[in-house]
Amino acid sequence: MGFGAVHADTPDAQLELLARAPGPEAAAKLTAAQISTALKRARRHDVPARTQVIKDGLRAQQLTQPAVITAAYAAAVQATAAHAEPLAPRLLRARMESTSSSCGA
Repeated sequence: MGFGAVHADTPDAQLELLARAPGPEAAAKLTAAQISTALKRARRHDVPARTQVIKDGLRAQQLTQPAVITAAYAAAVQATAAHAEPLAPRLLRARMESTSSSCGA
């Protein structure tokens, strides 16, 4: 189960959590404080409930891959998050601008 599937539903929150915990074992160890901090920075509403949903989802039983696959995936996720994080505000702004311009058409 990925972060999107557990309602870390903004790019900022997803990137922050993925950068902090790129693999399933690390993600399962995220604390409620770490999750809620990411959600607050992303200006999400109903932070306590969302935090609990994300925490429960990350701790739920999941199908696993061999350790070497999980480690490679975690390294790729961490590298991608590191490169995407500086772009997130610009991407969000561009998405908002395209949405507002398409609504006026």
